[in-house]
Amino acid sequence: MYAIHFRRWFNRPDDRQVIAEHLPTLEDAKALRFLSGDLVVYDGTDEIVPLLDWLWGWEKLDPHCYAQQAIRNVL
Repeated sequence: MYAIHFRRWFNRPDDRQVIAEHLPTLEDAKALRFLSGDLVVYDGTDEIVPLLDWLWGWEKLDPHCYAQQAIRNVL
């Protein structure tokens, strides 16, 4: 299961706003993102999902976008 968290700083998981929880699929989570700061995390652990599948097209092309930086911070 997945959740959406908005984080002002991608490397500070304790500073977050929960947008949605208990989402069954990655596609469900992706559909609820509104900002690049909306990160898809594993429900329960709050760890960012380290896949590019939930990123928007422009985010996949921009390695400096917020979401990709957040993913790299986890790896």
